Amino acid sequence: MQRSKVVRPLMMIAGLALTIASATASSPDRRRPTDRETRALATALAGRVPGKPQNCVDQSRLQGPEIVGINDVLYRQSGRRIWRTTLRDSCPSLRGNPILVVQIYGNQLCSNDRFQAVNRMSRASMGGYCFFGPFVPYDKAP
Repeated sequence: MQRSKVVRPLMMIAGLALTIASATASSPDRRRPTDRETRALATALAGRVPGKPQNCVDQSRLQGPEIVGINDVLYRQSGRRIWRTTLRDSCPSLRGNPILVVQIYGNQLCSNDRFQAVNRMSRASMGGYCFFGPFVPYDKAP
């Protein structure tokens, strides 16, 4: 009987610790952009107005990607439109001008599609997978 009195509270503590850990792990890892990243994004989108977010875009019409910090990636579409995707979580492996290796299913690039950052020189992966968020069109203001 004495042993069950000790085991039960330990199991409750372990269960509580797992609940807290899973809640923390599932919360987005959103890091604040640096001043340089904020300026680069503002410069790229200057004179443009955002439209309605889309879950998917036709990848055959896109040029890019253009990495703007660890939170945002831009794709250009025929010089008139820029698509901005704010990543689901921050992606620290985007620092250092990597190549993005994107896993595309079909002919569309969609939110929640995943990619890896690869070092341009060694071609080695620079970290785990990162995931796109919704794609927001930015068009030139009339």
